[in-house]
Amino acid sequence: MTFPEFLLSLVFFSYCACYAFSLRKGKTVFDTASGNEIHIGKNGHYSVWHDGDGQISFRITDLNGREAPLSKPLFHASFRRTDGRITLLKQGRLKKGSYTVETSNPHSHIILRKTISETPIILLGTSILSLSFLLH
Repeated sequence: MTFPEFLLSLVFFSYCACYAFSLRKGKTVFDTASGNEIHIGKNGHYSVWHDGDGQISFRITDLNGREAPLSKPLFHASFRRTDGRITLLKQGRLKKGSYTVETSNPHSHIILRKTISETPIILLGTSILSLSFLLH
């Protein structure tokens, strides 16, 4: 392993650790039931969770009815809490403003957490593979 590969690998694994920590311990912005309005005070990257196992259908729309541009996460995440389990559904960038949450089950709670983006994981991983391929 060359020094550039080592350095990129170190940055990659450090970012992976930060990403995992932000998923696990990210600040909960909202914990709300279906049909409620949420207010995002700051642009940023957010993850959407629900209080249970498996996937559920849901929509987050702004006040104009446009659906928020959230994508499926690269990695599955499900954490146990004292009051049950939470499962990662989607994540993405949300702009400052008001949104409405709708789920197929009106009793499900949607949890919105402030997190960091997973895009650098893809970029760093691709860079390491490309560098390894070019150097060997």
